[in-house]
Amino acid sequence: MAISEAERIRRAEELYYKRRYNQNYRGSIGKEKTKKRSFIKWFIWKIIYILLIIACVYGYNNKDYFLSEKFKDDFNEFISNLQIDNFDDINTSLEGIAKKLNQKYYDNSTTDNYLMVGSMGRNTSIKGESDIDVIYELPDEVFERFDDYESNGQ
Repeated sequence: MAISEAERIRRAEELYYKRRYNQNYRGSIGKEKTKKRSFIKWFIWKIIYILLIIACVYGYNNKDYFLSEKFKDDFNEFISNLQIDNFDDINTSLEGIAKKLNQKYYDNSTTDNYLMVGSMGRNTSIKGESDIDVIYELPDEVFERFDDYESNGQ
């Protein structure tokens, strides 16, 4: 059964916080952080509002260009230059890594127990991606062994 990208990301975050804080993650934020975030959120919305007004004025002044075929061609070229063209190769490599890890830790050769997160997992990455964020779920006893290390613990 396939799960949605949002559910995969939610599970990855829950796993991260559960293991980091040894408890269930409920998404709670302290009141001090909430006040800071609400001001920052308000400030960002003001900036977006101003940029939107500037964009509207600029678009009105250059409407002949924005309605032309040249703009459509330029925009399509811009979008095609951003799209990843080797996603299948990346996915094949990750599945191979997952199979090896599953053979080591779970004694099977499936491609389970990993989540592709970050921009690649959300399908928002662009060409030239330099890294891929992946979460691999270790068995609890293996995780605890690594977590008990004096340095490099989780």
